[in-house]
Amino acid sequence: MYFKKTEFVGHATTLAAEAVKDKIDLVVCVGGDGTVNETAQALKGSETSLAIVPTGSGNGLARHLRIPMNYKRAIGLINDGKKFAIDTFLVNDRFAVNLAGVGFDALVAHRFAALKVRGLQSYIKTVIRSISDFEEMKFTDVSGQQQKAWLMCIANSSQFGNNARIAPAAQVNDGMLDVVMIKRPSVLKMIPFAVKMFNGKLETSNSYRCIRVKKYSVDFEKEQPMHIDGEPAGMASSVEVQLIPQSLNIIIP
Repeated sequence: MYFKKTEFVGHATTLAAEAVKDKIDLVVCVGGDGTVNETAQALKGSETSLAIVPTGSGNGLARHLRIPMNYKRAIGLINDGKKFAIDTFLVNDRFAVNLAGVGFDALVAHRFAALKVRGLQSYIKTVIRSISDFEEMKFTDVSGQQQKAWLMCIANSSQFGNNARIAPAAQVNDGMLDVVMIKRPSVLKMIPFAVKMFNGKLETSNSYRCIRVKKYSVDFEKEQPMHIDGEPAGMASSVEVQLIPQSLNIIIP
């Protein structure tokens, strides 16, 4: 067993690739969804498994998989957990594990990433400050239909993080992606909308629409902010999504 600390963006991918090359059985990632993404990029399609010790701001994938937030209990899974194969996916040929998004949630991700102090409180403040800055997107989907949405989330797991469940029915091993489209709630419905999201009942909202796909594509009327696993991913004028089934071995309780 040995320990290595990441020193720059993308370093986790390099370190994990070395582990795969050396035929190491298990790589333990200590971090949040962004670090999990970097590590998993090199592990996908290999026999090397991933264990997560969640220390990020949201820890969406770890929470979905019921990995303990307590680091001692999470470390205990290294020996006591079981290997579980999950799906991953590509968004415009970029790798994703948990979820990706275009629109309002991506705007929040861009602004949140620029903050010096992160965490749930900072995230909530960023959401509130961004609500009035973003109108609904106009886009044309794969069927040629023109639609609008406040945000579009491509979900492999159920949540952003901190138990905010954007796709309550999503499962990481079902061979499908949940594409969630949210209409902009009125000001009066913002709080009830948030309550439903944290209670895992967002599907009952009138603003909510979900389709289940293996691949999907849309073209936007104008460029929109995008994020992948909570990290800013630039601007996108179109999005093409492709599932990669059963492509990552991960340790779960």
